[in-house]
This record gives sequence, C-alpha cells and structure tokens, in this order.
Amino acid sequence: MHIRKILIATLLLISLPVAAEFRTVKLAYEVPLNEFNVPVTRNGIISFRQCPGCATVEGRLTPDTRFLLNGNAVELKEFRKHVFTVRNRAAETIVVTQHLETETITSISINL
Repeated sequence: MHIRKILIATLLLISLPVAAEFRTVKLAYEVPLNEFNVPVTRNGIISFRQCPGCATVEGRLTPDTRFLLNGNAVELKEFRKHVFTVRNRAAETIVVTQHLETETITSISINL
C-alpha cells in the first residue's frame, strides 16, 4: 500500500516541471471581415480589430504566410478576389493566426 503512494507521489513530482513548460506560441483571432484590411502584398503589415470597439491588432506578413480559402491553400491574388466578392462583410468572419514571439502572421483563413 505504501509503495503505491510513494510511486504516485514520485510520478506527480516528476510531471510538474513538464506541465510548467507549456506556453502559447500562436494565437488565432476570429475577425469580422468588415474589421479586416485585406493585404495587398505578401510582405508588409496588416491590421484588424476583433470588434468595432476593440484595439487594433497588427502583424507582419511574410512570404511564408498561408492564405486559406475553404481550407485550401491559395495564392494571395485568388484569396483577394474571393474576399472582395463578399457582399455582407459584417456577416463573414476571417481567422488570422499570429505567431506571438515573432509577431508574424502565419495564416489567414476564410470559409465562403
């Protein structure tokens, strides 16, 4: 009986430092399309707000930024073409994923 208690206590002590190492590396923002400025080039800075009264968030685009349309990777030109066809921009949402350490945008995704 004591061996089980010692074993459980030892396993708990070993697992505590491992649990402390978890940290958030990427953050995904769900943004109404009318609060998002569609990027013009693959390099540069984009800005968006999660709501009309929210603070503006900025992120840097890189050549590695992925543009996803309905779950499929597309070029920026095609992404822009489809986004600009949306009539009710307030009803659609776009997901922007940002790497927190480098403040770069890793992906921009929309489902139409």
